[in-house]
Parts: sequence; structure tokens; C-alpha cells
Amino acid sequence: MDGGPILAHTLCTRGPRGRCANNRLMESATERTPGMERATFYFGLAHGIGFIALAIGVWIAVLRHEAPWTLLAATLTPVGPVGSVIAIHFIERRWARESLRT
Repeated sequence: MDGGPILAHTLCTRGPRGRCANNRLMESATERTPGMERATFYFGLAHGIGFIALAIGVWIAVLRHEAPWTLLAATLTPVGPVGSVIAIHFIERRWARESLRT
């Protein structure tokens, strides 16, 4: 590993050989696209900005009392956007059950 951000090393899941599995995934993705460092950079930048926009949007919805705090918690888990989709599914099921009772 050539160093890299400190956060990437702290959020690392160790593979069977003791290496960081997350870094291996990124290394293989960038090795398969030789000469496309700029495109890889912009794709990663768009991914990061999109996740931040999602988190801010959910936070605003929570502050307006349009969504429960569990949605924000699910969005900020390591699963990220998948966690927010799962949370939305369960929240809608719970609201549907409550509306049938009344």
C-alpha cells in the first residue's frame, strides 16, 4: 500500500492474509483502468458528493419531522445508501400497518 487516507485504513476489514480487503478492491479497480486516473478521480468525487447530498437530504427531512431518526442512522451506517433504502422499506411497512389499525 502506498499510504492513502488515514480514514481508509481505520475502516479496513482484514482479509485472510491480514491485508485490507477494501484497499485490495480499490487497487484492483484502478489497476484495471490504466491511463484513466482522471476518470477514476471524477467518478470517486461524484460518488462522495452524492453520498454527502443524500445524508444532508435525509438530515433535513429528519429536522422537518418528515422522517424518523432511524432513517438518518441507517443512512450513516457503513452500508450507506443501501441502509437508507432498507430503512425506508421498513418505515413504510410500519406506517402502513399503523394506518390499517386506525
